[in-house]
Amino acid sequence: MNIRNIILGVGTISLVGCTTMKESVLLGTGIGAISGAAINSQIDRDNDNAKNNGAMFGAAIGLAASYFIHGSLEDRDNRIRQETLLNLDRFNVSRPSMASSEADPGDYFVTQPKVETQCFDSDVRGNKLIEAHCESVIVERPEWAKRQKKTSTRGK
Repeated sequence: MNIRNIILGVGTISLVGCTTMKESVLLGTGIGAISGAAINSQIDRDNDNAKNNGAMFGAAIGLAASYFIHGSLEDRDNRIRQETLLNLDRFNVSRPSMASSEADPGDYFVTQPKVETQCFDSDVRGNKLIEAHCESVIVERPEWAKRQKKTSTRGK
């Protein structure tokens, strides 16, 4: 086992994306342990405990690094979500673009989205139970539309 194969293996594993803190910490700890064991065994070939020491040290570093990296990414995502929701007007979502500055915002409304829903019965696939559920897909997004002016037919 040479160092190039180790680096390629660790690099490939690190490309896997994690969605939860638990997954991130487990992956970080595993990558750290494997990397630490491999690197320390190459550096200190005369020591029989080099792999174990490297694995423990690498696992500790991987655990700490993955915890802080995942936390900072979650914070960033939450901040972006909040900024987007609070500034919808910058993305032309919170109000329609009006042809003239004299247009009344009350002349516009938001249309209902068109949604297709498909429901599934409970199912057993292998050793997994998939409970009955429905899935909805937005087929057509809501849009701003101009209200039609009502014309009076009285007196004719």
